[in-house]
Amino acid sequence: MSASTTIATPWQGNSESASAMLKLFAGGLAPDGVTPLEDLAEQGISVLAGESDSWSGVLSASFSNLGDVSTQGVFGANATIQGDAVLAAVPEPSTYGMLLGGLGLIGALARRRQRAG
Repeated sequence: MSASTTIATPWQGNSESASAMLKLFAGGLAPDGVTPLEDLAEQGISVLAGESDSWSGVLSASFSNLGDVSTQGVFGANATIQGDAVLAAVPEPSTYGMLLGGLGLIGALARRRQRAG
């Protein structure tokens, strides 16, 4: 598993983060039918802005019924990946209209000055 972020510098007070978590669970009841037996293995990584990290390995969890009474067990795995991304705002079309209008006005004024001079 690996986690990484791309933006190293916080933008407007926000920064990127990423994390990943693997969990492996085995469990059930002991031969007395009451006592729970559980084994949990977990591995996680977490990174902040502009960092990366990875983990490679083996997780194991086990459940055994060593008694002479039938019992039930469960096995489960869970992977969680989460992160916060920083996105720059996209300008509205009216912003581009105002930019073009302003550039046109500056161009018109410059042309007028050339004719006057």
